[in-house]
Amino acid sequence: MAAISRPLSAPRSRALVALLCAAAFTFPVDAAAAAASDVPKASASSIALGAASANLEFEVNRGQFDPQVRYVGHGGGATLFLTATEAVYVLPMVPATRAGNMLALRMQLVGANAQSTHGGEAPSAHRSSYLRGNDPAGWHTDIPNFTRVRYEQVYGGVAMVWRGRENAAAQYDFEVAAGADAGQIRLQFAGADALDTD
Repeated sequence: MAAISRPLSAPRSRALVALLCAAAFTFPVDAAAAAASDVPKASASSIALGAASANLEFEVNRGQFDPQVRYVGHGGGATLFLTATEAVYVLPMVPATRAGNMLALRMQLVGANAQSTHGGEAPSAHRSSYLRGNDPAGWHTDIPNFTRVRYEQVYGGVAMVWRGRENAAAQYDFEVAAGADAGQIRLQFAGADALDTD
């Protein structure tokens, strides 16, 4: 099994603009989707993340978020939402713009299997709870957190593994089974003015 690994590194603003890039593939950028978004686009000077001492961890969605979201990672003021075929990194912007003070960078797995199976791996000692409102029936408590999340069969014979790293960073790996076609893997980005590889 071959592994293709690219970190999503967030401690420096330039690295953040490049955080969803990998040199191993050609990634088409959907300019129409980026232009249609009401979330401001990134520039090298517009992003700042607070320092985080712990690794980013992923909590499973048990009703505390939109049903499309499978896992959520938090760290350093940033939030990473993982759906079946997309990752959305929501970051604080400095200075805040009239459109808001957050920036969303989107990475879509083009043509991926929306029914892929998923599971948290390497449970952490942390648990999350959401106590919204006065009715305990609507609370979400004791939600497990994981240091890794695995999506099986995102493409035929291809798994995708997300790992939490320090300073609100995340890393994704594609694990390609023997005989499977790595050329199936296509990523599309929106929300940045430019993309660089690291």
